[in-house]
Amino acid sequence: MRNSVTDILDSVHDIIETMAKIFIYVSIVVTAFASLLLMNFISISINYKSKEIGILRAVGARSGDVFKIFFNESLIIASINFVLTTAVAAAGVYLINYILRYNFGLILTLLVFSVRQVCLILAISLVVAFISTFFPVMRIARKKPVEAIKM
Repeated sequence: MRNSVTDILDSVHDIIETMAKIFIYVSIVVTAFASLLLMNFISISINYKSKEIGILRAVGARSGDVFKIFFNESLIIASINFVLTTAVAAAGVYLINYILRYNFGLILTLLVFSVRQVCLILAISLVVAFISTFFPVMRIARKKPVEAIKM
């Protein structure tokens, strides 16, 4: 059966699906940009500490030990990033749902922020911290300690 109500429901359903696709694409772009910013911040921080890496290598630290030291620093930065991102995302979802519910009279919740999204934010933060620590530290740690100190 088709009537004016089913036509309205179909159009609302199409709008919701379109908005969902737009939100996914925007979130992918924003995630990539934020990941690159975090990666750049951590990599530059490690590159400025090349003398410290050289000194650690000169006193006998292995590359893995140096990586652990700098990875712990990156984990602290990633943890701060995780907490801030989770808080802003949860507040944004709550605010958008509130606006849709009370200003437009929608009785359904369009955006959901659950444990899955929190786990995804945590995983992205950890992967970015690992990658942005691993490559610069290993690049500097492969050099002789004297060369790393001169950098």
